Amino acid sequence: MLSTAVVEAAAIDGCSRLQAIARVVLPLTGPGLSAAGILVTIVCWREFFLPLILTDTPHAKPLAVVAGQFITEYGIDWGKMSAFSMLTFLPVILIAVYAQKYLVSGLTMGAIKE
Repeated sequence: MLSTAVVEAAAIDGCSRLQAIARVVLPLTGPGLSAAGILVTIVCWREFFLPLILTDTPHAKPLAVVAGQFITEYGIDWGKMSAFSMLTFLPVILIAVYAQKYLVSGLTMGAIKE
């Protein structure tokens, strides 16, 4: 929970409530919002069952559903499935590595010096 002392300090400095939210509260909540965004991206990117049920055309299928097509009645092509799965997960890994510096900087930045 964000301390009210931060908002009160912004009010003493002449900020309105909206300015305090925009200039103080949102930058302090940035690391939490970016962590939640990364987790939501990973969950949505790897969604399988709902797109499998709802999509009918091959052009509308997400990559996770396409990766599931390597399972046939003759067996599972583990090599192709593993390679395709790594390629589909690579963008999420790159986003997480890129956003890591923002997460760490936000966690190490202090709001109030007591």
